[in-house]
Amino acid sequence: MKLFAVAFAIATSAVMVMAAPAPGNQLEPRVESLPGTCNGTRCNLGGSHYDCYRGTSCTEQAGAGDGWRCDVSTMTTLATCPGKGNYDGPTS
Repeated sequence: MKLFAVAFAIATSAVMVMAAPAPGNQLEPRVESLPGTCNGTRCNLGGSHYDCYRGTSCTEQAGAGDGWRCDVSTMTTLATCPGKGNYDGPTS
């Protein structure tokens, strides 16, 4: 009888240990873009400058200017800038 109780205790403790999730094994949510600010003709994010997508611009002539918010894509490292420009730059 004691052998059964010991075997049951060992078996259930192993199941409890295996069921506990490992710490730090969480997936982070995907972020599609990060906010930056217009600086000249490009988008500034953390000291790095990124080109604007085709048809968008950070210049005052295009309706934006320094300090305006732009979003840098984490997939392409190009920025969606607030102004509408004629810049024939990268598309993706």
